[in-house]
Amino acid sequence: MQKSNIIFCILLSVNTIINAQALLRPTISGDSLLVIFETMDAFDVLDKTDLSKVDIYDCYHHEKLKPYLLIWLNKDAYFEYDNKQYIKRVFDDDYKVYKVKSWLTNRNQKSMVDTVMNNPSLFQVYLDSVVNATTIYMKELYFKDGGKLPSKVLDFHARLKLPEAYAIINKYWKENGSTIKSDYFNVMLAMHDPEAIAKYNNFVDSVIKNIDLIALNDIRTKANYEYLYGSYAVELKLKLLTVKQRISHSFSNFPEGAFDSPYNIDFLNPLSDRCFQYSQNETVLKILNALYNPIDKIYGLTYGELEKYCNEIIQNIDAFKQAVQPYKDNLIREELYWKKNMPFYKEGNTH
Repeated sequence: MQKSNIIFCILLSVNTIINAQALLRPTISGDSLLVIFETMDAFDVLDKTDLSKVDIYDCYHHEKLKPYLLIWLNKDAYFEYDNKQYIKRVFDDDYKVYKVKSWLTNRNQKSMVDTVMNNPSLFQVYLDSVVNATTIYMKELYFKDGGKLPSKVLDFHARLKLPEAYAIINKYWKENGSTIKSDYFNVMLAMHDPEAIAKYNNFVDSVIKNIDLIALNDIRTKANYEYLYGSYAVELKLKLLTVKQRISHSFSNFPEGAFDSPYNIDFLNPLSDRCFQYSQNETVLKILNALYNPIDKIYGLTYGELEKYCNEIIQNIDAFKQAVQPYKDNLIREELYWKKNMPFYKEGNTH
């Protein structure tokens, strides 16, 4: 692949990210969402609403809306809704007859089959018994498995960050073992729960020390998702700038078959991470220019040259911290409206 084609692919990827961010512009106000809740079941609203279009800030400050949004975190309410959908979907006419016959047979009442089948009122009585038994069984299974909530609910509340939701999800997380593998962990991290941050920091340090590339990709995703993780994402960026591991980018038509670079240089790429390129820090700009001015300059450098700049980044990590601090400070200011209401918040807390 020619350099121009490689650059085109990178630009296309960045353009896709920019377009995706544009789609997140809110078009559904808190008042609009409240009207929908007042005319539909809460979980029908969940299924039929594009939550990426919801104005999170407006919803946060909408007191009348909050009770409806918290219903989404009620496991009993979710089970009742989901079970009704299951019964409606599975119990067609043929299945109803099959289940009632099976119910009678399994209770040594096979002689009653014809009588029940020919009496609509009696049939309904037995059908209700079947549905009730099915519901009890399904509920036992649901809560035995921890009572999972839809990922759409958790993703939304990770962005909304209500203190009431934090209390509920934190309780679920602790019941789930308080691990970073829990379904609730990313919500806790997005809400800057101190325990979640401490555990993830330990995980990140271990991954960097042992170089687990798959785990590094997960960390990188979080580092590039300030929209969800806010100022904590910046801290992850700085940690990733210390990773020296050699990584390979495979291009089928590239002359050498692949392009290798140190991990931190790949992460610093201004096309995929624009956090540092607007800095006025001379040290940071000097390294960026040496690698990416012009943007395809990096592909003409030897791995030895790239390694030299990799070490320069690590040696000058304080300069990168200084360069990104104004951006981080701005994120901290933006987070204050929700963070100050969290039970763990103390003034001066940088997370």
